[in-house]
Amino acid sequence: MIPRAYKSYGQHFLLNPVICREIVAGAGDLSKAWVVEVGPGPGTLTQCLIDSDARKIIAIEKDGRFIENIRSLDQEKLEVIHEDALVWLRTWQDPCPHRPLVMIANLPYNISTPLLITCLRRGLFDRLIITVQKEVADRLIAKVGSRNYSRLSVMAQWRAQVQRFRVLQPGAFTPPPKVRSAVVRMDVARADPLWATMEMVVAAGFSQRRKTLRASLRRLDPDGAHLSAAKIDPGLRAQNLTPAQFYALARRFAKTALPK
Repeated sequence: MIPRAYKSYGQHFLLNPVICREIVAGAGDLSKAWVVEVGPGPGTLTQCLIDSDARKIIAIEKDGRFIENIRSLDQEKLEVIHEDALVWLRTWQDPCPHRPLVMIANLPYNISTPLLITCLRRGLFDRLIITVQKEVADRLIAKVGSRNYSRLSVMAQWRAQVQRFRVLQPGAFTPPPKVRSAVVRMDVARADPLWATMEMVVAAGFSQRRKTLRASLRRLDPDGAHLSAAKIDPGLRAQNLTPAQFYALARRFAKTALPK
């Protein structure tokens, strides 16, 4: 019997092995990969990963009710870590001697965005195949100027090639969530030293979506010199800038001391 899902953990279990196998297949060649799974729960996706040709699987589970069962699935290539994945990923020192390092996971809804940002910030993973709320997926793939284009869109698309390859209805999960979900694949570039500056500039730009960049960036760029140097029209709004334009702006800011 599967334990009751905890709302506080954002748990919605994906128990359909057919869907889980499709998710694993979407990751491509895993024959040289180490795979990290976040929130394995009852272990349906975990078993599909074990059945794949992945070299090693690291399953991170916060809920102690599932640990014994997950560990019983495999004694060779599966390592189970009983910890909060968000805390673990913020400090984990990548021990993987092989590439690629891949995350394949049905992410708990309550930590999906901060966990994704942590992964991108640290540059640990070469590839992520993650199941998230559809609204999060829509933001990840949003086009410049669209309603869903946001800070998350810019930061994700700057660091990764993002594609959505399946939408899942609530009935695919136990218990069914109130919203649809989507499976997203992200092929990620390695860490960039300008991440912190980029994150600050993008956050400032989107802090007041209805205002122009001249207004939203006034604290960081009082006289508009950086906007001018990056050849960006100060009358535009943040949602009108591509990730590449934000990066050009971040490079200008990186050359000077940012206001405290």
